[in-house]
Amino acid sequence: MNEKTSKDLGYETEDASTSKLLWSGVTLAVLVIVAVAAMTVMFGVLYDAREEAINEVGPMVDLEAKPQGPILRVDPPRELIEMRAQSRSDGSTYGWVNKESGTVRIPVERAMKLLVGRGIQ
Repeated sequence: MNEKTSKDLGYETEDASTSKLLWSGVTLAVLVIVAVAAMTVMFGVLYDAREEAINEVGPMVDLEAKPQGPILRVDPPRELIEMRAQSRSDGSTYGWVNKESGTVRIPVERAMKLLVGRGIQ
């Protein structure tokens, strides 16, 4: 009495349409190709416009203006090497720090020997 047919069983009774699947795939591929081509053209145009904008100088720009504030270092690694060499030289030689006030610089080794001899007070 209560016989179920294949439509009542809950599964497909026929295969998917091959032509519809094929046309869907072709349409998707064409849309991807068109989108990539449009983006390539758009990025090329925007890149060219950017290059032109970078090279243009506005009419209000003062080309002779000097930058305000501190001038940045030109070659920091070389300047650091020179500063360290100067510091090593200052720590290992005798010299004047301030001649008017009579302040002198002595080598670190000599200063340590003087401190050991006198003691730190």
